[in-house]
Amino acid sequence: MEIIDIELDPIAITEQVKGEMVRHFPWRSASTVPEGLKVIISGKSLCDVGCAEGDLMVQFAKYASSVVGIEMDPDRFSVAINRGLTVKVGNFFRIRKAEFPVCEVYHLWGPSPETSQLMVDHLMAHPKVGECTILTAGRNGAPHVKRSVEKWGGKVLAIPYEEWSEQLERIEAGKWWIGVIEKKTGVHV
Repeated sequence: MEIIDIELDPIAITEQVKGEMVRHFPWRSASTVPEGLKVIISGKSLCDVGCAEGDLMVQFAKYASSVVGIEMDPDRFSVAINRGLTVKVGNFFRIRKAEFPVCEVYHLWGPSPETSQLMVDHLMAHPKVGECTILTAGRNGAPHVKRSVEKWGGKVLAIPYEEWSEQLERIEAGKWWIGVIEKKTGVHV
């Protein structure tokens, strides 16, 4: 399995909505992940599965041609929608085939390693999802990323991150592991 270290300095940015400071980043590394993936996502449609409040969506939009999120937690998707982001509300596994977003890139950050791995398998088998790039994320050597890449083929990008408290104190640093899996035409099982 190929692991590629991406060298970036985490970038602290401030998001403003209607002239008021909303939050500082990186909150959950929202500045480094899209920067580390820009070669893959530039000019492509992207679906952020498990988009939460949309932090990554805002940053993905700097490079992707369009961004849509999927989120099932009402406390989280309401924040993303209030930020003006496009979010499909519902459970990723239960979205009707006709309503499932078709994109060129899917970014997955599941609620657990097991769910993340099932999400990759679901996309690989989904009849509506054609050729695409699947990006499955986890922290510091995430075993589910490794298992998905070994199962479906691909590579791992190791992207540096820093996380900060609301008081702007650095509380954590490490590497995001992003599995990059290319789905070719057809249904994979």
